Amino acid sequence: MSGRWRMNVGTVLSESIAFTRATLFEKWIRWLILILLALPWVALSFVVDATKIIDGTTIRWDLVPWGQVAPLILAGIVCSFFYSGYIVRLLRGGDTPPEFDNWAVLALDGIKMDVILLVWLLPAVILVLLQVLFFFGGSLAGGSPGVSLGVLFLMPVLMTIELAVFLFAVLYGIIGIIRFARTGSIREGFAISAIWATIGRIGWGNYIVALVVLVVIGFAFSLVTRLLSLIPFAGPILPACLDPLLVVFRCRFISHVYDSSETVPAPEPSPAPSPVPGATGTIPPPAAAPAKDYVKWGLVLVVLMAICIIPLFLVLSATGIFAFPPMTMEELQQVKKDDISVYSKEGYFARPVFTGDGNKIMYLATTRPETKPPGREFGSSDWENDIWFMERDGTNQSRVTRVGDIQVFYYIPASGAIAYSHYGNGTTSVYILTNGSSQPSRIPGPLPFMYFSSWSPDGKRFAATGYNLSDYNGWGIMTGGFRVPLTDAGWSRLVLMNADGSSPQEVARVRPEQYYYVTESSWSPDGNRLAVPLFSSGGPGIGVIDTATGSTLQVTRDVDNYPRWSPNGGRIAFIRGGNVYAVSPDGSGEQRLVSDGTVDSLAWSPDGSRLAFSAESYLGIIDADGSDLTRISNIRPGPLSWSPDGTTIAYAPGMGVRIRIMPLTSGIIKMGEYMTKQMDRFSQAQRASST
Repeated sequence: MSGRWRMNVGTVLSESIAFTRATLFEKWIRWLILILLALPWVALSFVVDATKIIDGTTIRWDLVPWGQVAPLILAGIVCSFFYSGYIVRLLRGGDTPPEFDNWAVLALDGIKMDVILLVWLLPAVILVLLQVLFFFGGSLAGGSPGVSLGVLFLMPVLMTIELAVFLFAVLYGIIGIIRFARTGSIREGFAISAIWATIGRIGWGNYIVALVVLVVIGFAFSLVTRLLSLIPFAGPILPACLDPLLVVFRCRFISHVYDSSETVPAPEPSPAPSPVPGATGTIPPPAAAPAKDYVKWGLVLVVLMAICIIPLFLVLSATGIFAFPPMTMEELQQVKKDDISVYSKEGYFARPVFTGDGNKIMYLATTRPETKPPGREFGSSDWENDIWFMERDGTNQSRVTRVGDIQVFYYIPASGAIAYSHYGNGTTSVYILTNGSSQPSRIPGPLPFMYFSSWSPDGKRFAATGYNLSDYNGWGIMTGGFRVPLTDAGWSRLVLMNADGSSPQEVARVRPEQYYYVTESSWSPDGNRLAVPLFSSGGPGIGVIDTATGSTLQVTRDVDNYPRWSPNGGRIAFIRGGNVYAVSPDGSGEQRLVSDGTVDSLAWSPDGSRLAFSAESYLGIIDADGSDLTRISNIRPGPLSWSPDGTTIAYAPGMGVRIRIMPLTSGIIKMGEYMTKQMDRFSQAQRASST
């Protein structure tokens, strides 16, 4: 009979509601007493002004009125013993609602119930403590937080074990507490074999379904009380007034579930507690216990609370894993107000760029066409890539081009024009859309397949990369599924020309980026030189090309890419092996700025004092000399754009479903500094484990 449900859920619910009504409404003094027992905790919300004590993420302990708080906490703890004691009486079953009498025994029963509850939860607490020690034990000894890679890989297993232990404690602890209530013996609260047999007679499926019903009802009840808590002044009081309804209902409901384990009618109430495992029915409260029992069980409860709370608090405080950056409420509100994310309703965003005045952001958006293809559903080939604008605050998104396959574009600050590459009529060409115009103009060039690379600061010249048909020997599939031509040597031609396409000059053969044989190049601030990743007989590296003569100086000799000339012209930042380096334009002073191994894009701040970069799991900002690294965001941002005033960074993180417009306020920087410290601790742990 262990798998058969012996109760009608509807009947049990109805009877539990009726019992709750009889307990609280027919004799309202019981309801009033339960409310009064909860009042010390309610009073704390009136004594402690959280808006003054909690300033952002900083707790001002000196502002806590301990003279009022300490007595209320002590009173709340004492009252909770009586509250728990009444729960014990509710769980004893019977048709008559229990009374508030024999207060000394009531409190002792509450203490014992709390002891049982803490003992059942203690293994889960210890597992959490051990897990924290495994991770950050080194920091407790004052050294680096060494952690083995084996522990890192075991983390999912450890968390699964913790969850299993917690569920075990809940499932067994509930029945254990009821057994204690029915028998009066605290040992019955831990009689695992008897508890197992009881749940078996109830039926595991029936038991879990009953608990799920209670969880759902509790969730709905909490929504109601949360809404009521928003009422000014009366808000904190109303939930305390309504909580007894849920407490009595839950106790009655779970008592019925327990009683369903019996195959015979419940015996009449006995004059003394029954020590028989599985005993049911009601028992009268035991006679007043000696004073030593109160001392004994009170000390047991204190010790258990100390075991559960103090070590965990000390470890967490030492490791700092639950610490927060010291931010004021004003800084938090500023972050919430100014840190904007614009989400795509469909499709993807990419490559956000601030306009010259900083008031708007230009970006690529991949969207479905406005009209459905005739006779079929939308397919992957129907999506359109075009350039869009939006205001700096993320509003007024508007489409600028209707080309459909733009992959690379460039905003020209000097004129406000937009340049992009587009395939059409069997060739790929560079187009320009002047400020205020709706019709792009094709720029004629010397190559049939020509992709945009970069524009000079004054807007008068630009660099383009491409190839002739004679340059390649077939097609290849690059990462992402793009079909690209394979040249004999894997290079592109770099051509300099005027803005109207006149005076083309092939100056170098360069290494392309991943897609479409586009090469990321960077002009010097004066427009006289161009930094590019070279493909040369002398080996790969960054080359500095004199745009007047076409002569080339190779300043690095490694597989380097993504060169970015600093605004003051003194340094060229670039990526080598996923790390950030910088070198002088004459090839001297090469310096590694960031050792990460996953960096894929760079952007100098407008004043050249800082460098932002995109890594695999964060957005980083460093000073120009490589000092003061701060991780700002915990997701790969992709290509970055600084606002002209240097106060904000825009990027399309992750899969490009949104554009984040992030101001570098003091709050953002503080959160970033905190995250940097935490990630540095983790990196130290990884290095320690590898050695």
